[in-house]
Amino acid sequence: MAADWLVALTDDPDDPVLRARFADWLAADPDNPGQWKAVVRAYRALDAGASVETGRPAEVTPLPSRRGRRGWVAACVGAAMAACLALVALPSLLQSLQADFTSGTAEIRRIELADGSVVRLAPQTAIAVDFGSEGRRVELLDGIAVFDVAPDPARPFSVSAAQATATAIGTAFEVRRIASGDAVAVREGVVDVATAAAAEPARLQAGDAVRVSAAGSVQRGTVIPGQIGLWADRLVTARERPVADLVAEIRRYFDGIIILRGDGLAGQPVSGIFDVSDPAAALALLAASQGAALYRISPWILVLDGD
Repeated sequence: MAADWLVALTDDPDDPVLRARFADWLAADPDNPGQWKAVVRAYRALDAGASVETGRPAEVTPLPSRRGRRGWVAACVGAAMAACLALVALPSLLQSLQADFTSGTAEIRRIELADGSVVRLAPQTAIAVDFGSEGRRVELLDGIAVFDVAPDPARPFSVSAAQATATAIGTAFEVRRIASGDAVAVREGVVDVATAAAAEPARLQAGDAVRVSAAGSVQRGTVIPGQIGLWADRLVTARERPVADLVAEIRRYFDGIIILRGDGLAGQPVSGIFDVSDPAAALALLAASQGAALYRISPWILVLDGD
């Protein structure tokens, strides 16, 4: 019932009769306020975003016509709840248990490690650090990070993700661990990248990159060294990246939930540079480039619709 009220209030937040009925429902049972708070907490994604009561329309495409609106909103609400549980709650629990350093939504964090190396964490990133006399090891639990490694020939510096391990002595490179797989890109110096699929590590120099899919396949490529780590300036680059991959990165900067609808849209390649200091504006630009629509059904729920 609490979720039904969220749908109704999102559908018509300014209806005074609806508000009065909602107040009556809250008072009708001592359990109802707790149910309401649980639903709102889920949508706020660990306290992310404004309340239904204080929401105001976004400067994006209006919602579908009122005649078909309730079913459309209800479907998006269900998807949002699933997205919240799968993409926010579980990864956050994992990070809190294993990580030495984490970053929050839209947070860019700079960390100086014990050896003088510097790590920059993109939003919603977590790392675990294990330094010993024979080596310096970092595990990228989730997210994106750039490593400026202090030289120490006696102790190689390695970063492990899900599918790949990057090892360097003194260099600067980026490692990504996201749902679609791992990626390593080198800004300067030399990095060896080991994967389960290759007998020998791949040696990368400045401007080289390698992607390892979640299935383990390896693809080499090139990048512009100066564009590595642009996310620290809240600029996200895309070069023939699937829309779903780009949306997943923009989610890291949005204090709420972004729902991507349409299988055809998710796989479309996109190129460009997106300013994610305003995630809604970045999504609107992405939508326009793909002939899709962007809807805001509350201050903290955006829907990129390719259907």
